[in-house]
Amino acid sequence: MNQTSMLKFNDGQHMRTILTCSLLSAKPVIIDNITPKITDAEAMFVNILAKIAPSTKATISADGKKVTFEPGIIEGGDFQFDCPQGRSLGYYLEYLLLILPFAKYITKIQLQGETHNNQDLSVDYISSSLIPQLRYFSDSQMNLQVNSRAFGGQEITPNGRCVLSVTPTTAFKSLQFTKPSPFKQMNGIILSLNVPPTMGQRLLMRVKQNFSFVPNIQLRFETKGGKMVQSAPGFGCMLEAETMDGGKVACELYTDKIEADPENMADYLCADIGDQIRQFGCCDTLSQQCVVLASCFAQEDVSFIRLGTVQERVLGCLRVAKEFFGVEAQLEEYKIEGIVNGINLVVRGAGVRNVSKMGW
Repeated sequence: MNQTSMLKFNDGQHMRTILTCSLLSAKPVIIDNITPKITDAEAMFVNILAKIAPSTKATISADGKKVTFEPGIIEGGDFQFDCPQGRSLGYYLEYLLLILPFAKYITKIQLQGETHNNQDLSVDYISSSLIPQLRYFSDSQMNLQVNSRAFGGQEITPNGRCVLSVTPTTAFKSLQFTKPSPFKQMNGIILSLNVPPTMGQRLLMRVKQNFSFVPNIQLRFETKGGKMVQSAPGFGCMLEAETMDGGKVACELYTDKIEADPENMADYLCADIGDQIRQFGCCDTLSQQCVVLASCFAQEDVSFIRLGTVQERVLGCLRVAKEFFGVEAQLEEYKIEGIVNGINLVVRGAGVRNVSKMGW
């Protein structure tokens, strides 16, 4: 293909968003001047896209500073990938949830690698919080089965495993989600791998102590150790608050430092989810990126979504979506008695359609 007709980006800061928009818009793209060079995780993401859309032509330059991507038809199917260390499985799952509903066939992908860190969404957060929010956009059946969990480490190959299953849909629906409702319960999971179980137990007790005024709180404690668990030592927690209308806000924190204080971690988590609730958003800061992009891909109707503090990465994703689809988003301050209490996102969807499912 003539490179003059291809969209060009001069850095790889939003590579996953660029490649996702390229695949869904069927517009080829060149990503140049990647600094310092493409990472192993980014290269794996390109490889995954090339597998689920086999007619895709993807080329990475020898020096790793340039990616040429000519998208094909998203077919889906049954796949298995061993992911490199450095990024968790959530790095790939976050965008696959936006792509696979537009596949031709039911898709089942098994990923193996690191499941928890503080850089990416954990598999527990995606399963419990992100997928339920994305279900509002379509009738696609999304399911993430977590078979094992693992922290990454330099001297060990993590064997965390999960299986993502997604059925095709015709298009994403627009969403009106601007009225937060009262919170009805709190859920969470405390994870402890190859560390003394008391570390997770102390974290659990401190969280319960901090939220002793909450009548409905359900925390699950999972601890494993020994030679069968291929994971670096670590522990942490994912907390989630759910509203009467099904809205969810969550936060998570993990550490591989055995000397870390579980009580301090619990205090930080409780303060963080308290901030999420006070920001008066219908989705938390962790899921903003996916929810905003889903609204950009939705049918040609206006979506209204209440956000809390808008993250810089979300603004970058909106700029990329505008380059591919021409969608323009409007951010409006939501005020109560003159005080700003969150941001309303107003965006008209690009009307992305699943051509394979539509037929002729």
